[in-house]
Amino acid sequence: MPQFSCNVKANTPFPLGVVGSYFSILETGSAGFVGLVIKKGAQEVEQVRTARRGLQARVPGGFNSVELRSAIDTTVEVIVSDGAVEVDSTDGASVLATIANTPLPVVNDRGAPANPVHVVGLTANDAPATGVSEPAQVNVTAGLTPLVGADATRRNLRIYNQGPNPVAIGGPGLTWAKRAVVLEVGDTWVEDRAANLAINAICAAGLASTVGVQGVLS
Repeated sequence: MPQFSCNVKANTPFPLGVVGSYFSILETGSAGFVGLVIKKGAQEVEQVRTARRGLQARVPGGFNSVELRSAIDTTVEVIVSDGAVEVDSTDGASVLATIANTPLPVVNDRGAPANPVHVVGLTANDAPATGVSEPAQVNVTAGLTPLVGADATRRNLRIYNQGPNPVAIGGPGLTWAKRAVVLEVGDTWVEDRAANLAINAICAAGLASTVGVQGVLS
């Protein structure tokens, strides 16, 4: 897998007489991008005006020359191969993202599908807690019973069913018939997505139970 350093002069074509079927740009040096023409004989088989670092091209039937152009003097690192190779162009790359006016460094990590980028930084769940809220236990009946009110500083909420009957928890429209999350006696629910919202509870008709709650504040 030959690697070439091409000293491209400003506005001057740089011909590279190489034979292969795979071409990749590792670096474009001081230029943000370069012009690229891939030829087979006198025929142009591929042309890119703004080829950047990481560009990869496979040419069925191969090629026998490459031409590079740049608006400024630069050194372009390229790889040419006629084998089944592939260069990881993300290895060692970095990205600077600005979130809420705070620079946040990230690194490329393909990871799992639908989660291609791993962000390196402090998240809400990683930040140290500032306090714990432990209000009095709540007696839940067959009527909609508030457990906790909304609190923007609460990032984690624990709900424990002390008994003696099952308890459903949810939002302001909760009824026993529409229950989705039910805590049996002795169950604990840990909420970390909607912990800042008001949470209610309800029991089945004619029943009641006691619920303990604990909030973690940011």
